[in-house]
Amino acid sequence: MTGASETSNPVAVVCGSESLAGGAVTIHLRDGGWDVFTIDPPGAVPHPAAHVSVQGEIWERAPWIALATKLRASGKTPRVFVHAFDNAGDTAGSLADRALRSAELGSRHLMPLMADGGAIAFVTSVLAGWDTRAGLADFSAGQAGILALMRSLAVAGGSSGILANVVCTGLVTARPDDVPATVRERIPLGRSASPDDVADAVLFFLSADAVHISGSTLVVDGGQSLQSWSNAPRLTLTPLPPSPIAMGEGGTRGGTRRFQDRIVVITGAAGGLGSAAARRFAAEGASLALLDRDRAEAERLAMELGVSGHDVLAIAVDVANEQSIAQAIAQTEKHFGRIDVLFNNAGVGGGDHAIAEMPAADWDAVIAVNLRGVFLGCKYGVPALMRAGGGAIVNMGSSTGRHDTITGGAAYMASKAAVEAMTKSLALQVAPHGIRANTICPGIIETQLSFRQQERGDPKEFFAEFASRIPRGRVGQPEDVAAAVAFLASDQARHITGASLLIDGGQTLRKWISAPDLDFAFDEEVSQCAP
Repeated sequence: MTGASETSNPVAVVCGSESLAGGAVTIHLRDGGWDVFTIDPPGAVPHPAAHVSVQGEIWERAPWIALATKLRASGKTPRVFVHAFDNAGDTAGSLADRALRSAELGSRHLMPLMADGGAIAFVTSVLAGWDTRAGLADFSAGQAGILALMRSLAVAGGSSGILANVVCTGLVTARPDDVPATVRERIPLGRSASPDDVADAVLFFLSADAVHISGSTLVVDGGQSLQSWSNAPRLTLTPLPPSPIAMGEGGTRGGTRRFQDRIVVITGAAGGLGSAAARRFAAEGASLALLDRDRAEAERLAMELGVSGHDVLAIAVDVANEQSIAQAIAQTEKHFGRIDVLFNNAGVGGGDHAIAEMPAADWDAVIAVNLRGVFLGCKYGVPALMRAGGGAIVNMGSSTGRHDTITGGAAYMASKAAVEAMTKSLALQVAPHGIRANTICPGIIETQLSFRQQERGDPKEFFAEFASRIPRGRVGQPEDVAAAVAFLASDQARHITGASLLIDGGQTLRKWISAPDLDFAFDEEVSQCAP
């Protein structure tokens, strides 16, 4: 065990600093002013960026007890735990046990020390559930087990302000250019992930921008897991050179000017989520085109941002009308000269309707805005991004697309699930042009749209009821969503495409049948429930 003089810096613990991703995270945390305690398997060389290093059989209790003792003795409280132990090449013992056991032991010994909240991030492989390899069943089982562990920890840690999330990686190499062309051409973004690509995703989960994200996963694989072999192209395709915007070395980590000199288009810009995103992008240096059917509100927001010196264009648009959206994109290009980021945010709730009683016109109205509107935004936005040399698209989904159900929300749910599916297909189509496409999936967010979707009683009581049932103990805020959108649109997410990011504070982790208000002991009664 090695150590250095005590400081007042925040403390992070990294398990697996000898791995490519773990090493990159360790360096960036150190550079960000953190004291990094590393814990690695026997024989690992202490990482030069570590404040304290511990080696031992991390799938056993002893090293974790030693680390916790060292933290207590020094009076240090860890704020962050990153588990990046990579045992894919290990042939001794059970791979599943070693990966999962070390993750579980680390969480068990470190979470009690996070008295004032903190963040846990696990780095796993897409073999946890997004891809499959013959002969790696044991390793894959361990990776999938870490996903389940993360979800459990997100629920358990919610009341203590502890967040837990997973970054799932595809092929990660120290020198992506050294990967054979036959492999690179099967990755939509045209290269393997670098350690820094993974580190930037981890750092996002550890940042204040992810304060309402817990129990979520972020896939960093350049889109490699999007397409099955059975549906893969029959002809070898040569990707176009990636654009510097989509694939460059990225913006400043933790900086505030990631969108300096970039043009961002936001649909539904005058609403709660759209206006929060507009303010976030403007604060980071972007020029903005605010598209909304409410011209007056869009112009009011443009005036507000313009007073602060931002170049903002307000355009009245009906996103479900092809001519309207086409003209809005053309007007934006003419005004600014190009488009770098498109946030398809416009949406409607659709109300509470039984399918058997819902007028077809009401169904069509929801699909027209939530799905057709996103389609049209992409149809006319993609050529503009191509003319700019690449860029990023973020589409608005919902936790109800795949993770939750609203009894009377069939049209809304269908539209959001379709947006996720469409975005995955889009990601494959546009990757050769240096364009990334991702979906955000918010849970309940404190906006008028959320209230109107299930309107009942007083808004304050409505949101308070939800807050009491969310592990994080709070309802999401528009700023939480804006922060996630900004991350996915930035160069920090340069190797993320076709992904869906859940932003719900752990809301969808706990199902109704396993909620704490049900007086039923599953561990005692499960035998009576078995078929």
